[in-house]
Order: sequence, then structure tokens, then C-alpha cells
Amino acid sequence: MESIFNDLIEKWHGPVPSSTLVLFIAAVVPGVIIVFVRSQFVKGKILPYPAGFLSYLSVSTVYWLVLLLLISPLVMLILDYARIHYLIAPFNEFKEVIFVIIVPILVGFVSGWVATKGYVYRILYFLKLNPFHPTPTAWEWCFSESVEQFILITLKNGAQFGGMLDSDSFASSDIENQDIYVSEVYVIDNQNNWIPQGRGIFLSSGEI
Repeated sequence: MESIFNDLIEKWHGPVPSSTLVLFIAAVVPGVIIVFVRSQFVKGKILPYPAGFLSYLSVSTVYWLVLLLLISPLVMLILDYARIHYLIAPFNEFKEVIFVIIVPILVGFVSGWVATKGYVYRILYFLKLNPFHPTPTAWEWCFSESVEQFILITLKNGAQFGGMLDSDSFASSDIENQDIYVSEVYVIDNQNNWIPQGRGIFLSSGEI
């Protein structure tokens, strides 16, 4: 691991730092990238340094363990095959960027996407392990899928009307302020007919 960072620094024509600094960078940077990218898909607070150091260290440790045992050998085989058959530049020329930046970005993206789909949660629930759901509230779960659908809105005063939730609508993911904008409003008459009003409406969390 340390040789990767030393090679990268030498290519930038800078002095190779001490082993402590190199290992510190290796322990923090991939974790920061993974957590940041994943947070674009999953609701959660990104802890600043030094409060988030242990979190980043844990993520980086798991990342390097999986990388060295599983991903790296597979990548090496693929690139060696490509280099032999398609004359691609040697892997050593860009391995630092791949392992330190590109792969953590991909890991964060895949981790966030899998979390939003709930695949891991469903597997663990099937195994009777009862994990915490990655989506913190039912509100976020209901509006997490960008599927065009009709909704029935009930205000606190008892009034009801229909709405169309589509790509022009928006539901807040802020737990403390769950407001919503519905792009199309429908008045529901006594025969349960939905009459479009040709306008949208904003509803604050205190109204619904």
C-alpha cells in the first residue's frame, strides 16, 4: 500500500514523506471519498475531521482489505490481458489514481445505489437478522422512487384533494422539515371525480 503513494508522490516531483504520513493518507482519503459519494444517495451526516476520523479509518480499512484480497488480483488479470492483446499502457503508470480516487468513487456509488434499492436489507431481513433500514423515515421511503403517481393529500383541518407526483414535484428529505411541492392539483367532487386545476401547490410540514 505504501509503495503506491510513494510512487505517486515521486511522479509529482516532490519529496517522499515519512511512512507515518503516507499511511495516514492511505487510511483516510479512500474512506472520505467513499462516505462522501455514498452520502449523495443515502441520508446521513458527514462528520468533519477529527470527529469522523474513526469512521473514515474503518471504511478505508475495509476498502483496502477487500481491494488487496479480491479486487486487485482481478483488476491485474484483466489489465494484463488487455495490455498483452490490445497494447494498453502498463498498469503501473496509473495505478495510484485508480486505487486512491477512481475505485473509491465507484465503491461509494455502488454502495449508495445498493442502499437506496434495499438489496442488503432484504437479504438480511430474509435471514431473520432484523437490521436497521437504510431509509430513516417512512416519508423518505415513500418518495424515494421517482415514479409518476397520483396521491391523496389530507390537511390537518380535514380537507382532502388529489395531486400528481411527477418529475416536476419535490418532497423534502429533511427529517425536521418534511414539506412537499405537488406539480398538479385535483379537486375531488362528490362522485369521486378528479378535476385538474392546472396549477401546483406547496405544502409545509405543518399543514399535512
